[in-house]
Amino acid sequence: MVIDDPGTTNGDRIKTMSRLSQNNGHPKRLELSLDIYPGSEKDGRYDALVQSRLSYLHVQKDSLKFAFQAIGSAEWYASRTTDKIARTYAS
Repeated sequence: MVIDDPGTTNGDRIKTMSRLSQNNGHPKRLELSLDIYPGSEKDGRYDALVQSRLSYLHVQKDSLKFAFQAIGSAEWYASRTTDKIARTYAS
């Protein structure tokens, strides 16, 4: 499995957990993906990705207040990265 493979980068683990959480509709799994990321990068690409997926999950659970908070966070992190994919997810 990609997550357990020692050769897998933290970024790939985060992307995988993000996709799995969206497919399974489980916000806690997505929040766990933030624990994988050590936060050592100043780039906000992974945070933008996770927050945008989290907003989707909150909408699915009818938690619009939390969805808007996650969208705001995703946009904030996206403004701090040059990664076009992360910026697209957050917009």
